[in-house]
Amino acid sequence: MALERFRLCTLEGPVRIFLIQGRLGANPGKGRFMLEQLTAIASVISALAIVATAVYASIQIRHNTRAVTAASFQHVVNSFAEYSFEIGHDRELVDLCFRANRDYASLNEVERYQFSLLLLSFLRRAENVLFQSTAHVLSEAHWTGMRRSISTNLAPPGAQA
Repeated sequence: MALERFRLCTLEGPVRIFLIQGRLGANPGKGRFMLEQLTAIASVISALAIVATAVYASIQIRHNTRAVTAASFQHVVNSFAEYSFEIGHDRELVDLCFRANRDYASLNEVERYQFSLLLLSFLRRAENVLFQSTAHVLSEAHWTGMRRSISTNLAPPGAQA
């Protein structure tokens, strides 16, 4: 069956829509039926595309959440490592911490203040871990390990004075 009439129409604007109008064979309604089939197929394809996009977005969100959790945990670990390194690097700070944890009363006023600033720095880092675990950025397993480390550092009498 030959195509008897063919006309191409365009609509103006940024998106051009091409409509093919025509009559196939002797049955004038057949072209309309074919257009309805194409519309139904396009609807199914667009629905599948929406589902695929939603699945892809959920996978990307899951990967992003894992990356944020890993970065947050790494930041916390680096923060505590930096704190330990700074104290361990300075012999006077090591001596101060050692003496403060053994006999806080033996420290002079300046040493007490310096030790309290060290503890404040440590507690701010611990507070960050608590906040991130409360906000569910860090998992319970991460928090449990950090909690033991924090408890160990706050257990000596000097840290409780």
